Amino acid sequence: MKTKELIEHLERNGWRVKRYGEEQDLYGKNGQRESIVRCGEADEELARAILKRQEEENSPHPEPHPLMKGGISKVKCAYPIVMTEGSARIVVSIPDFHINTQGRDIPDAMEMARDAMGLMGIDMQDDGEALPEASNVATVQAEAPSGAIVSLVDIDFSEYRRKRDIRVVKKNCTIPSWLNFEAERAGVNFSALLQAALKDELNITNR
Repeated sequence: MKTKELIEHLERNGWRVKRYGEEQDLYGKNGQRESIVRCGEADEELARAILKRQEEENSPHPEPHPLMKGGISKVKCAYPIVMTEGSARIVVSIPDFHINTQGRDIPDAMEMARDAMGLMGIDMQDDGEALPEASNVATVQAEAPSGAIVSLVDIDFSEYRRKRDIRVVKKNCTIPSWLNFEAERAGVNFSALLQAALKDELNITNR
């Protein structure tokens, strides 16, 4: 399934991008989160898992999402992941975060899992939610499909946040041509001016 089609499906149902990762982005809706790979094709097994979860989460939930209860506050953790052969890529399930991702091979799949956990983790922290406790590896192994590879992947949420905070993103804006002419003639640094204006608008003084 093309990633574009998967994203369009999510957006039609009210999902919006919340954070950008290395090769995937975090989408959110009403406290729910999904990690969506940015490559052209999402493995069929990955897309099926995400769409199935959307159907389940569209049902009424009388209780808060389990990730919002209890949990841990430390910033460096290791979580079990489950890797299975998809139709074209390695599909990764991260049980403690209830998300999936994919990779070209096992090393790439583990890196994608780390990126997905980082995105989820810092977003949960910013929303005032505790990080989930890591599941017992033996329990995850016992529940994994036949032939699946179960491994631990470590993640330092503070380090992940630091790397994401300094990453530059490109934003497009529209201004009148006469204003663009005057600004260029005056040697205005558009990027620096926009950053300064946004900080002033948001009352940010410490960054």
